[in-house]
Amino acid sequence: MKYDYDKKAAAAKAESDKKQLLASAALHHAQFVRNGTITFAVILLCSGIAIFFFYKRKRDADEARKEAELKAQVAETEMKVLRAQMNPHFIFNSLNSISYYISKNELMAADKYLSKFTDLMRLILENSEHKEVTLKDDLDALEWYIQLEELRMSQRFTHTIVVSGDIDKESTMVPPLILQPFVENSIWHGLVDKETGGMIKIDIHLEQNMLCCVVEDNGIGSIAASKAKESSIRPRKKKSLGMKITQSRIDLLNKQRKSNGSIKIFDLEPGVRAEIRLPLIIEN
Repeated sequence: MKYDYDKKAAAAKAESDKKQLLASAALHHAQFVRNGTITFAVILLCSGIAIFFFYKRKRDADEARKEAELKAQVAETEMKVLRAQMNPHFIFNSLNSISYYISKNELMAADKYLSKFTDLMRLILENSEHKEVTLKDDLDALEWYIQLEELRMSQRFTHTIVVSGDIDKESTMVPPLILQPFVENSIWHGLVDKETGGMIKIDIHLEQNMLCCVVEDNGIGSIAASKAKESSIRPRKKKSLGMKITQSRIDLLNKQRKSNGSIKIFDLEPGVRAEIRLPLIIEN
């Protein structure tokens, strides 16, 4: 009986040891799987963080590069605008007018013209140092420019500038001399051949949170002006780049402000109407 008992006890102990061994092996396997999972998760997390920072750094570098390129384009365009406003044709014609008044011994008229001319040049140079100026300052420069052209053309045309009452000219900001090329185009191509009765109307108002600027004249129109230029025996040498440069300025402004500024030209009977839509920028 003792032998049978010892034999059964030994068998039970062997079975117990076997179960313990299997349990220990299963435990070690589970720990191995758990440790492997944790290690894999840590590696995956570290890789994700590294990829995120690498992507962010690359994205920031790309944005900085694009911003630098955009700023370079803005600077280049602004320089083109400055050269366009200070173009030699305008200065040459202005000085010719002064010379004409002096040769006719009209010293008071020459002095008046020269005074306006110097004021305009000073204001243009001051405004050209800024990306944006107040609407009041820009309209002052435009007013002086138109007065000079009226004097040069012996008052063969008049003009009006109307600003809507809901616009604060002191706090509304615009790119400097943004309307000058359109006024210049009206004078040089629409009104230059009119003997009397020329008229330029400038209207500025708000439309759907956009600044809408309208320049309208009663000249011969863009189609007739093009035909006259083609048939002219002595075509004008003046090559206006103002319209193209202004379109580039508005395109860049749209990128910077995420706006939808635009330029639209309409032929009238008679004359031309230019509608310039700009993002509404209020000085803080």
